[in-house]
Amino acid sequence: MPVKPPSSHSERKNKLLLHASSRNAKQQEWNRELVALIIKLLNEKDHSSLALVARNAGIPPQLRPAVWPTLLKYHPMVISPNIMSNTLVFKDDDNEAELQYFPEDRSEEEISELMENDLNKYFQVRNTIPVPAEVQQVKLALKQCVWQFLKKWSKICKYESGLIWIALGLAEWCPLKGGDDLVLGGRRHHHHNSCLKHLYEEYPIPEQQLSQLPDGEFDFEAIYERLVLVLFHAPVLNETPDKATYHLFKSGNLNQQSQLFFKIFAKTLPELYQPITEEGALQGSKKATWLYWWIKCCGCRVLHRQDRGRIWDVLLGWRPRPESINYYLEYNHKTFESIYSSKMRLKSDIFHKICKCEHDEFWFPDLMSLRLGQNGLKQDIDIFRELIRINKYGGDGNIEDTPDTENEIPFSLLNPHSELLFIYVAIMQHNEFKLLEFEETEITEFLNNVPLISKFDDYNFKKMYEDDDVSGNSTDTEESNSSGTRPSTSSNHMLIEVGTDDKTAHSFDDIYQQAGDIWRNWAWQEIEEIVEE
Repeated sequence: MPVKPPSSHSERKNKLLLHASSRNAKQQEWNRELVALIIKLLNEKDHSSLALVARNAGIPPQLRPAVWPTLLKYHPMVISPNIMSNTLVFKDDDNEAELQYFPEDRSEEEISELMENDLNKYFQVRNTIPVPAEVQQVKLALKQCVWQFLKKWSKICKYESGLIWIALGLAEWCPLKGGDDLVLGGRRHHHHNSCLKHLYEEYPIPEQQLSQLPDGEFDFEAIYERLVLVLFHAPVLNETPDKATYHLFKSGNLNQQSQLFFKIFAKTLPELYQPITEEGALQGSKKATWLYWWIKCCGCRVLHRQDRGRIWDVLLGWRPRPESINYYLEYNHKTFESIYSSKMRLKSDIFHKICKCEHDEFWFPDLMSLRLGQNGLKQDIDIFRELIRINKYGGDGNIEDTPDTENEIPFSLLNPHSELLFIYVAIMQHNEFKLLEFEETEITEFLNNVPLISKFDDYNFKKMYEDDDVSGNSTDTEESNSSGTRPSTSSNHMLIEVGTDDKTAHSFDDIYQQAGDIWRNWAWQEIEEIVEE
């Protein structure tokens, strides 16, 4: 009896499985290569190349406890810090803006209770259920960490919820104690006996490579302080509010960043922007709290642990051209040329895997050659006008005398918090179809619980030292299930499915590349509008 040929459905399924397996194998091979490269850079103390890798390719989760402290040690916003103040507030009386000081007026007991409430939201602690001793110890360690930061920075920063959630986010990747690999698992643990897991069990790494990692230089509290300095970075406060149109290359305060986000959002996704604003998800103080978590806290509480970790890789790997740092940090009086190396030390094939377009992802034509902060380029609007002049009339009045950058590291051009805004718009664009169908409550749920993006990345980081015998279309990440849904932390425990859109990404690289495209398209539109004026 002749054997029946396989059905077309079975053939398609087998082809998909083979394609997924091949794709996973290639990604895992690159991940192993990336791990070896990063360990090499750590031992060579080549922090400039390490930052290039972090912002363009990301850091494997196994190596974040070793890499993040190094990136933070040499971060411009840590070497020359200035953070958003919530004790200095502008008061506009009789059309005169005045900077007024509002110091902390809450007692230590009140602040400690606020911290406890925020921690209980993460661990979903309920009054009727006893809290395991391990959870209590973790909560105490995190509170002490935040207290130490507040004691040092209390004159310009008093307690707010973001501080404890940043500590929680850091503890999901960096151990609270030196010498072990115990981190928070990123889940709500009210039904578990343990809130900690071994990082190297979740993301394995061979013992031989683990032994090659250099000894840690900072404890958890020191890493936390430096991380807050980057995430909460802000421009210097002047005696009058800044009325500048742009806060793109330079940093802006929270209001300025929020305005820029909506400007980018409205121009890039007008069909989505209108219904979302009309639904009311962006209105009201309670409904708009997602902006605080998205923009000021850089994804704490609202993004999945994996996606937030990748975004923090970008922020910590930010490095502008050393001689232009004073443009980005206007208050700075330090010189950085001796700290950073401009020489490209990566092999050509490795470099092209990391920087697929041979530039930083947020590159822009001619912008890389401008001397920011010099020759009249003092503000963002000056840069746009100079780009117009170059493209319209030609000339190189503000272009460097030695434009040959063939052997130079491609440096960052936008400030990292502006890059973050374009990443967020890219996330919205990937989920555009679903968001257009959502009701107001579903939109609000999405904004406060963004579904996991990095499923493909996470799966392959976990499996890169194993034989790949699974399709990898779904991750075994505990925070998500195979359909791409995410449990809600809100009272109605809504499940949002975003994984069925054709535009949905399963790798953060897709989002990151799209964010760069959105930046360039948006910038060209801005230039055209300036020309028309």
